[in-house]
Amino acid sequence: WLIAEHGIDPGQICAVTFTNKAAAEMRRRVRSLLGPGKGEVWLSTFHSMGLRLLREWSQEAFLGASIPNAAPLGAAARNGGAWLPPPGFAVYNRDASLAVWKQCQSALRISARDHDPGRMFGRCSRAVSGLEDPASWDAHNQSWDRKIAGRVWKQYRTAMRAAGAVDFDDLLVLPLHLMAQDPGLRARTAGRFRQLLVDEYQDTNRIQYRLIQTLLGDDSELLVVGDEDQSIYRWRGADLNNVLDFQSDFPGAPVVRLEQNYRSTQPILSAAGSLVANNRQRLGKSLWTERAGGELPTFVQCATDREEAEWAARKIGEIGSEPDGPDLSDIAVLYRTNAQSRQFEEIFTGRRIPHRVVGGQRFFARREVRDVLAYLQLLVRDDDVALRRAIGTPSRGIGPKTIEALSNVVTGGSAAAALRHLTDAPEPERAFAEAGFSPAAVERLLAFGRLLSSLRDIAAASSVAELIRVTSERSGYVALLEREENTDDRLGNLGELVAA
Repeated sequence: WLIAEHGIDPGQICAVTFTNKAAAEMRRRVRSLLGPGKGEVWLSTFHSMGLRLLREWSQEAFLGASIPNAAPLGAAARNGGAWLPPPGFAVYNRDASLAVWKQCQSALRISARDHDPGRMFGRCSRAVSGLEDPASWDAHNQSWDRKIAGRVWKQYRTAMRAAGAVDFDDLLVLPLHLMAQDPGLRARTAGRFRQLLVDEYQDTNRIQYRLIQTLLGDDSELLVVGDEDQSIYRWRGADLNNVLDFQSDFPGAPVVRLEQNYRSTQPILSAAGSLVANNRQRLGKSLWTERAGGELPTFVQCATDREEAEWAARKIGEIGSEPDGPDLSDIAVLYRTNAQSRQFEEIFTGRRIPHRVVGGQRFFARREVRDVLAYLQLLVRDDDVALRRAIGTPSRGIGPKTIEALSNVVTGGSAAAALRHLTDAPEPERAFAEAGFSPAAVERLLAFGRLLSSLRDIAAASSVAELIRVTSERSGYVALLEREENTDDRLGNLGELVAA
């Protein structure tokens, strides 16, 4: 429409969305609408746009084009100036960036056990997205954890520059800093865009918001599409104020409410609208549809999660018994978190309702559930499969060769039986040593054997629920999960295992 009706040059349109998949689909559609030879719209994610700008500027500097006041190639400018990466620079993904962070942390002799690298790296990344510089965290009024993270951050940034590499945060930070440092570069870059379009505006963070402002030239027009009621990524740095303050930040900008819904019936829209109206921070909308009819939604309040699953099972039974009722395959149960599937699976299995978990594993097949159950299996029988699983989660430096050597100690070849037998010996250190294990292996095997022995004592006097809680903590498994991604989901599954 902008190109056909208003004669805008495709190269003067910059459209930004939030996933590479969405951007690729939009590019495909625009190309098919425009046809060949019509030019190319800048249509990408924020990070892809930042990468494209950095590559252009880097190449210009390499070829001798003038970028006044920009930092010299290969080095950070003095006095906090922005750094321009060299041509052909590498973009490190999170794993590669975290590997550099760990090297820097190790070089500073900061314990990874006391200061988790992933957490510190994530904390600094979130700070950067909020326009904060972790390098300033060495001030007197900062907490000790922030000071430690800031120290590693300085070393990390230096190491990345030395490698001529950037991370994902740099793809937004560096263009913003370079344009702020060089007004001429900013004017030249912003002047190329007459139209700036931003999708999913409610998910933008502060640095993306600043980048939008910086790219607006004197003759630019801005269009954003967003819904404050769909802002759910605050934990990723999304700032709802970007939507709420839009009219004050850009005076005179009209607001068009897209309130007609084409998918749902009015009773569903009314129920959703009455619920979301309780949000305190919102611009407000009243959804409506031309679709007539539609059943009223049923609201059921249950006292427990088990009662909820039992109600669903009864309802499915009622629907299935109707003469012209739907097939079971036409019925779906939606839940918010993966851990909630456990009660439904248990009740449905008990009532012999065939079911399939879509987009996830069945509860007792999930990794963290099987890991903790492996410990419990070892408490009641000598199970070598459970031993291999438990002894490696978390890692204890006990490898397959050591476990194989254990299996040769007792008749029958059970490594689990040998571990229990040697641990319970009157002089366990001597027993392990006489079995041919090195001092280091003796220390590790005996520590694990004594852990199992202490858990057997707890099992004899406690409930299974309490045993699972203690096992998860004493084994170091909870600490292991806290260092991983999707921590809340995995810990939630352990909580459901206790409840089961």
